[in-house]
Amino acid sequence: KRLFSPFQMVTNLYGIPKYREIDPTPLIAPFFALSFGICLTDAGYGVVVTVLSILLARKFATNEGAKQLFKTLFLAGIATIIVGTLTAGWFGVSAEKLPEILIKLRILDVRDKQTTFLLSILVFGYMQIWLGYVVKTYLDIRARNWTGAFLCQTPWLIVMTGTPPFIATYGKLSSEMRLSISVLFVACCILVIAFSDQQSKSIVGRIGSGLFEIYSRISGSFGDTLSYSRLFALGLATGIIAEIVNTIASMTWRMPYLGKIVTIGILIGGHLFNILINALGGFIHSARLQFVEFFTKFYEGGGEKFKPFKRERLYTVVTGM
Repeated sequence: KRLFSPFQMVTNLYGIPKYREIDPTPLIAPFFALSFGICLTDAGYGVVVTVLSILLARKFATNEGAKQLFKTLFLAGIATIIVGTLTAGWFGVSAEKLPEILIKLRILDVRDKQTTFLLSILVFGYMQIWLGYVVKTYLDIRARNWTGAFLCQTPWLIVMTGTPPFIATYGKLSSEMRLSISVLFVACCILVIAFSDQQSKSIVGRIGSGLFEIYSRISGSFGDTLSYSRLFALGLATGIIAEIVNTIASMTWRMPYLGKIVTIGILIGGHLFNILINALGGFIHSARLQFVEFFTKFYEGGGEKFKPFKRERLYTVVTGM
């Protein structure tokens, strides 16, 4: 689809899908864009990224890869504007100095509610990891691997889906309800242990592989979710550096003669540097989350791009009649 096609570049960095795999590009597109936006968390920076992507695309987008890159940055810039508007991030200016309309659009103060910001990011990451296992279940069903789909993947999805609300409402549940849910989770884990290894003919080998598989899923899901906290760190860093730039610039405003020129230079240079360094970090870390935390659940890559048969000319060029 046209909206998702620019993010094909991100998928290609990992590897083209194999023939019987699905193209994960539509799945990573919203997560990549929002991850990038969280890394910047500044609507003003999002506007700059969006405008620069349009201007640079007109001059430097000479091939398909460059076009996809600038389109990706354009969409990621829009996501940054949305995230920055919801968190009242505008070039590092404190919320008290912003117009009233921008303050009303804010739903989360990143500085005062850092724990809420971090938890929101972890929930965001958990949702993408959960989606990865959903896709894996779909692929098993499509491949008619009924055992893997319904006796291995589905039980694990039940555990992943039920664990967050179970933890959130643990204190409000009766002891009987807690016991019932715990038994259900244990039964699902036993199914994963019993049916995760369908190749080994040895019962001991299957149990051993199953125990390792359930351990890997539990520790992996926990670790993968925590890995999204890098977005929290980058988002805070961008805002802090923006405030430092503003503070340094304000110190030079009253300098005699060149004070105002120096202030403008510090603001432009400092914010452009902040945008550049954090946009680069945001792009890299957002891509890493897709490759390491998401793709490992269902995607291999390593396919080859389709090239139709055609007559290749070495010494002649065919032009229109």
